[in-house]
Amino acid sequence: GREGEHATHAEHAERATETIPLYDGGRKIGQLVISHDDENAYMALEGHFQWAHKNTALWTMAVLLVIVVVLCIPLARTMVRPVVQVSAAAQKVAQGDLQVRVPVPERQDEIAALVVAFNNLVTSLHEQEELRKRLTADIAHELRTPLNTLLAQTEGMIDGIWEATPKHLESTRAEVLRLIRLVNDLDQVIQVEAGALPMRREQVNLRDVAEEVSEAMDVAFARNQIRFQLEGPKDAWMTGDRQRIAQVVANLLANACKHTPPDGTICVTIEKAGGHVKLQVRDNGAGIAPDDLPHVFARFYRGDRSRARERGGAGLGLTIAKGIVEAHGGQIALESSLGKGTTVTVRFPGGDEART
Repeated sequence: GREGEHATHAEHAERATETIPLYDGGRKIGQLVISHDDENAYMALEGHFQWAHKNTALWTMAVLLVIVVVLCIPLARTMVRPVVQVSAAAQKVAQGDLQVRVPVPERQDEIAALVVAFNNLVTSLHEQEELRKRLTADIAHELRTPLNTLLAQTEGMIDGIWEATPKHLESTRAEVLRLIRLVNDLDQVIQVEAGALPMRREQVNLRDVAEEVSEAMDVAFARNQIRFQLEGPKDAWMTGDRQRIAQVVANLLANACKHTPPDGTICVTIEKAGGHVKLQVRDNGAGIAPDDLPHVFARFYRGDRSRARERGGAGLGLTIAKGIVEAHGGQIALESSLGKGTTVTVRFPGGDEART
């Protein structure tokens, strides 16, 4: 009997049993017995599932990581390539190569904007370098010509070839005055660019200034057979330095006279509008080439270099005029068509004070 009980207990220990009673209308009609050998089997199955799930997740992550790396490396190289090109180009620019340019990426993003900005910067540096070289050459030429003339005249006097007559001395004096004017113009340009040009503040009638300057140039207009017209109201008041404003008008009229052919016309128009006084100098002369327009206010800049020297001037007039206008709080702009003429427009802040 004991051996049977032990066997039954051992069997129950190895076999787990669950009994579920079955009822019909409240009357027990039977029972459902569910038994299994060992709960450890379920535990082993659950552990196997967790291991398989973890293993699958790890392999999935590894595959995704490989895919991401394979896809991102070319993409990263494509995105970084313009930056690397900009860096290499910047090193070349630092070594003085201003001809280098970086290809602009097809996509429109911040990298493309960076490349465009870099190319614009290098282009601007190249233009400034060309202007600097041209400025140096022009200064050397402007100084060399009168100095060589003075040297030849002085050596001629020393050698007895060139007599020191009043006529010859006057020629020497003219070259000295030319050097003085050039140095004075350069000094004015430096003061204008530094904002240190002395300015008086007084009420000025722009119409009166234009009339005075044009009357002083009547001889030049007549000699070049140029018709001159002055239009606009009698009163065009503004606050500023009368002498400096007259210098601006004189520079503009002198430039127009140099580049207007015989039987041409120079028209000066004065207007009052929107609290401003506008002076416009218009001619039907040779005009300015489109490539030269952005540089007309640069120091010593002259589009037609040889012809400009024949007509005189050092190429500083418009630079000085621009500085004087801006010192008065005004604006100056130039429009020109090659072969049709040039129009220079100057705007000054107006003054409404009545004058008698």
